[in-house]
Amino acid sequence: MRLYLVRHGNAEQGSNDMVRPLSREGIDEVKKVAEFLKTHGVQVHTVYHSVRLRAKQTAEIIHDRLKVKKMMIERSGLSPDDDVSSVADFIDQQKDDVMFVGHMPFMGRLVSLLVTGEEDRNVVAFPTGGVAILEKKRDQPWLISGMIDPKIL
Repeated sequence: MRLYLVRHGNAEQGSNDMVRPLSREGIDEVKKVAEFLKTHGVQVHTVYHSVRLRAKQTAEIIHDRLKVKKMMIERSGLSPDDDVSSVADFIDQQKDDVMFVGHMPFMGRLVSLLVTGEEDRNVVAFPTGGVAILEKKRDQPWLISGMIDPKIL
């Protein structure tokens, strides 16, 4: 199984964090990443995204480019300071390749928990619009199999 963890693209500044949209730069970042994923044959069953606007917009761009098999699903528990353990448990129950779009520091802590068993290990740098690709085979632990940084695409 492959797991794609995406940090939302660069967002506009604003006081209401829940409704801050992607900036023009953020839209461009995410389009580049989505096109890269499409070109490399990435297919996911479902895209889950946080309740915040910039994550939803990021998920929409990727969903549209990849022609995701199932759907986009808004999911609570993916916000910056949410507890990562419930999402990690949910991920461990999945059978198909899936994608989660969320925020820092949540996404970094989730990668750390899945890979090391400790959420505070800080094992990945996560730029805006970046994607961490994790892979798990049967009873093996999660491994980071790739990282995409839109600045180098």
